Amino acid sequence: MDHSATSGSCVQCHNNTISVGKSATHVASSDNCENCHTTNNWNAAQFDHSNITSGCSQCHNGQIAGGKPSNHIPSDTKCETCHATNTWQTTFDHSTTTDSCNTCHNGSSATGKGPNHIDSSNQCEDCHNSTNSWADAAFDHSGITDNCSSCHNGTQATGLSADHIATNGVCEACHTPTSWSPVTRVDHSAVQGTCLSCHNGNTATGKGSNHIASSNQCEDCHSTNSWSGAVFDHTGITDNCSSCH
Repeated sequence: MDHSATSGSCVQCHNNTISVGKSATHVASSDNCENCHTTNNWNAAQFDHSNITSGCSQCHNGQIAGGKPSNHIPSDTKCETCHATNTWQTTFDHSTTTDSCNTCHNGSSATGKGPNHIDSSNQCEDCHNSTNSWADAAFDHSGITDNCSSCHNGTQATGLSADHIATNGVCEACHTPTSWSPVTRVDHSAVQGTCLSCHNGNTATGKGSNHIASSNQCEDCHSTNSWSGAVFDHTGITDNCSSCH
């Protein structure tokens, strides 16, 4: 058959009456054969998706054409919700995903925890409440498996402020995961420096207005458990006895 001498469209002849036409398994499409096929061969069609009249999965089912691979994320959505006809690369619609985030966001199927992510056993969705952005996590500390300073280091999250007392202790020794203040307790054994570096009337309670005149360091007389019951060292007193007695 010399197709160059024919006039009219392919389907006028290729209609399964005059000549072979669409098979029963042909994808749903318009009848313009020439949009995809050549007159030399039905196979190796240059496929024009614009003429398809049904959903992608009718053809992309793993039999007629490539369908979901074995590592595709669980989803009940139609291919065309996320994919374009010229590439499988996707603009993803999370609203139809039926499994947890980390089934896809595992570093293989999609971006997972970065190398500087805090140690956590939480599910992504426990903290990240938006499918649009990783930022602005509503943070659930209950799943954290490392100490506070592994994250609260001034880089990943707020760390010690400039006016924080000098300490070699861990945050959780004094603070709770719900609020920095008020502190639940102060572990004085971890504090570096003299009492006065904190007990100065600003950072913490200092000498009261009725404290006796003294050049002593707080720790000369007081303990870290209580201001009361001081073991009094008179050598630091700078006034006469009657100023106190």
